[in-house]
Amino acid sequence: MNGRTVGSVNSTVRHPGMTIDEINQLLLSWRIPSYSARYRIFQLKRKWWPLVGGIRVLRARQIAVLKAIRSLPWKVYLVNNDNPSDWEMDGPWIEATENTWVIPKKQSSDILLCGYLSPGCWGVYLSLEPYPSDILPSIFDAPVNEISSFLQSNSIPVMLEANHENAEWRIALEPAVVPMVNVA
Repeated sequence: MNGRTVGSVNSTVRHPGMTIDEINQLLLSWRIPSYSARYRIFQLKRKWWPLVGGIRVLRARQIAVLKAIRSLPWKVYLVNNDNPSDWEMDGPWIEATENTWVIPKKQSSDILLCGYLSPGCWGVYLSLEPYPSDILPSIFDAPVNEISSFLQSNSIPVMLEANHENAEWRIALEPAVVPMVNVA
C-alpha cells in the first residue's frame, strides 16, 4: 500500500496525506511559537505585519493547517454551537454528539474557513470516536500538560481551537513518540 505511516498514540495507519510530524514541521517552519519544547502546542495569530498583509498571511496559513489536518486518516469533528446544517454547505453533516459534527470529506476547507467558520469560537479535533464537547479541554485555558495528557489518553492526534473572529488559533498535536534506546 502506498502512503506514509501515520502514528497515533495507540495505532498506526497508512495514508497518503501529511503526518502529524509534518504538520509539526510546517508550524515550526513558519516560526509559530510553541508553548514549550516538551509539548507540541502552538499559537497561530497575526503578527504585527501591515494590517492587510498580516490578515492575508494568517488566513493562508489557517487554510493550509486546516487542509493538512483534514488530510489525516481520522474523522474530523467540528465543535460549534451553530448547527452546520443551517449553513447550506456540502454535506451530509452528521451530528456526532451535542454541538459536535463530523466534517464531510467533500466540504471545501477554504469555503468552510473563509465563510461559515470566519466568526471564530469553534474547535476541531481528530479521533476515532466523538467526545462530548464539555469534556474537551480549552487549549486557550487549560495547562499545557493537561492538554497533552488528554490528547494522549484519548488517542486524539490533533486538536485546534479558534478564538473570536479567528484572530488566534491554538493547535495541539499529540506528544512526539521518542524511540527507546537500548543501552545494554
